[in-house]
Amino acid sequence: MAAASFLTHRPSASEMWIDRENYLLRQAILKLLAIKDSDIRLLILEQCEYAVDNGLHAGGALTALR
Repeated sequence: MAAASFLTHRPSASEMWIDRENYLLRQAILKLLAIKDSDIRLLILEQCEYAVDNGLHAGGALTALR
């Protein structure tokens, strides 16, 4: 497609639908990743609590959160 025709190209209804579908899929994946991120951080804190209760040193585990 030439540069001039690219600037004047209007997406068809099916192209717009695909873009919307991809957008919604990306948003859903980002939301899922945010939830999983929170789950992993909570698990790390629980493991650190367990380590401290048993007299272990958990300092190295927290450096991975940076």
